[in-house]
Amino acid sequence: MVKKNGRPRQYKPDLTVSELLALAPNKPDPRIRKKRAQGKFTRKSISEFFFELFAANELAERRLKKTNTAIIDIVIKEFPKNYKLHVNLRGGERNGVNCYRQAYNTGRLVPGRPVIHVSFRYNERGDRVDYATGKKILSVPDQKEFLNRYSHKIMQSYSKFRTKAEQADAKAKNVQADSDPKTTGKD
Repeated sequence: MVKKNGRPRQYKPDLTVSELLALAPNKPDPRIRKKRAQGKFTRKSISEFFFELFAANELAERRLKKTNTAIIDIVIKEFPKNYKLHVNLRGGERNGVNCYRQAYNTGRLVPGRPVIHVSFRYNERGDRVDYATGKKILSVPDQKEFLNRYSHKIMQSYSKFRTKAEQADAKAKNVQADSDPKTTGKD
């Protein structure tokens, strides 16, 4: 036996998981939850803010359409304390504006809220430009292809909500049919 501090080490028999569970004290869950980031002026979450920002940018006049850099500046003013968001947006890679735009265009940014206008990327003159570089102006056929691709993705993402609603309606009709008294035809 190996001695530790002058005494021989004693080994305890192994416990089973159920015995450990019985021996462990029960603790309450913490009451404080981490707060989600809220906008300084709108009090919206980041996803909701981007959702409304993209929708408003599509409805704006051509001369008022915002570039990705202008959108980043707006978001930084709205969420001034979220430094990690600032770094991600400025880096522009994984969690940049195009990432949020992609989630918006596919209906995943705020699930359950319908996307009415597909969001494009714009240059400083208000022209629709390509998604990745922002330098090549999109031709009309390219814009139509972009719209068709994302409208199809939007329909796919909302089809699960439609099927759930249809299943709930069918279940409600079955419950209602079962609860209705059946008439035998006799008065």
